[in-house]
Formats: sequence, structure tokens, C-alpha cells
Amino acid sequence: MPLSTSSIWREQKVAVADAARVYFDVGEALHLKWFADAIETLPVQGRWHANARGVLRDELFAQRRALSAQLLQLRAPDKGGRVQAWLAAADPTLTYTLGMFNEIRTQKSLDYPTISVAVRRLAQLVAAGQRKGGP
Repeated sequence: MPLSTSSIWREQKVAVADAARVYFDVGEALHLKWFADAIETLPVQGRWHANARGVLRDELFAQRRALSAQLLQLRAPDKGGRVQAWLAAADPTLTYTLGMFNEIRTQKSLDYPTISVAVRRLAQLVAAGQRKGGP
């Protein structure tokens, strides 16, 4: 189980398997492993690049964890999972985010500003869910 799911289940008072499933499904749906790998491949030219890369990585994981926690607050649908129900809801904020992420993933090379925009967009998606009381 990823380190980031280690306390989500306790905080959300759900089964460990449910927390792990949502965390995994969110990552798959938003291609967050791809983004994490892209962050790791960013060039480092000195300590500030190394610091920026670490901050981007930490923020990506923090936002993934926050989004997973939001989704765990939703009632589990009878068929499919929470993430699938969230994706099917056709929320404009989510639709925009998915489009942006797909466009970024088509880039031949990535840089710090592009990845920063993607991580910030994920934070905006989380914030939108908080304002609505959940995704």
C-alpha cells in the first residue's frame, strides 16, 4: 500500500482496502503515476531545481491524498466504484482538468512550469471539491 494511504483509512473511517482502491483508482484516472515519473525526470541544475522537483513531487502526492479522502466521503455506488461514479458525473472542473492533463501528456518534453501548472490544476480540482462538499 502506498505510504500516502497509510492513514487515509483511519481518518476517513473506511476499510483499508477501500482507501487503497480509491487512491489507486484516482491515480489511474488522472494518470498521476505518469506525472510523478515526469517530475522525477525533470533536469536538476543545482539545489533550487532539486528543491523545486521535491516540492512538486510532495504536492502531487498531497493533492492525490486529499482528492482520495474527498472521494472516500462519498457513498459507495452499488455498481462500480467511487472514482468511476465521480468520473461519470461530468463535472466541468473535472472535464477541464482531464483535458488539460491529456494535452500535457502529449508533450514531447516537459519542464518545471508545465508540471507546476498540472500540479496546481490538481490542487484547484481538490479545492473545487471542498467548496462543493465533495467531488
